[in-house]
Amino acid sequence: MRDARPKRTLAALALLAGVGASGVAQAQESLTVRTTYYVDRGTTHSGTQTRAGVAACSWGFATGTVLRFSDGRTVTCEDRGRLGNDQGWVDVWVPSLEVGRREIAGVYGTHATVEVLR
Repeated sequence: MRDARPKRTLAALALLAGVGASGVAQAQESLTVRTTYYVDRGTTHSGTQTRAGVAACSWGFATGTVLRFSDGRTVTCEDRGRLGNDQGWVDVWVPSLEVGRREIAGVYGTHATVEVLR
């Protein structure tokens, strides 16, 4: 006899979990993420140059995802790193260690709230 219960597809399960069928973050109210900074200069994972407004994000964020911190700072996930596959980490590019200490660690500490804009 055939099972009459509805089968849940990957896309349906992903919608229930609040992520897209691809498994990456979609717009939502807010997330708490581990916040770090980096000063490496060069080409990002997406092929652009490191610069203000760029972040290396967890693989759970699609390339091009725009995040807004609670103080209004926005960054775009254009780079990747080795700190995890979930949505729990954002590594903001800064021009120097001093700027990172002051503007990232000094403002957000080790964790911050971000809103996924797109």
